Amino acid sequence: MSSLEHARSAETAGLTPLAMFAAKTVIVASVVTTSIIVATSFVTGYVYDTAERLSQLTKVGGAAFWGRLEEDLAKAAAPDSGLSPEKQKQILDQLRLVSNKWKPFVSEAYAIVTEPANNKPPPQR
Repeated sequence: MSSLEHARSAETAGLTPLAMFAAKTVIVASVVTTSIIVATSFVTGYVYDTAERLSQLTKVGGAAFWGRLEEDLAKAAAPDSGLSPEKQKQILDQLRLVSNKWKPFVSEAYAIVTEPANNKPPPQR
């Protein structure tokens, strides 16, 4: 059945084209509104749950907070805590290697950024 025949059968059923348009518009608006309400409900629930979890993670204060702070402070103050001398030497050696590797580049970049503006082209290498 073509759309023209469909429109004619609607006319014979007593619906004018304007009434048919209004009915279709109400149906589409209802579907869109229902979809928005359902989607909003899901998003609201997700945001609420996430906010609840974050508030528990970022909660500061209370007996548990102070107890953990005391334990961590005691661990940090213990004489056997910290890095061993070998580990300290290893980290410092690695920092020296990285520094020696990048220092020429960083120094040159710093000189370029801090030099006064001039109209000379950069030197060719």
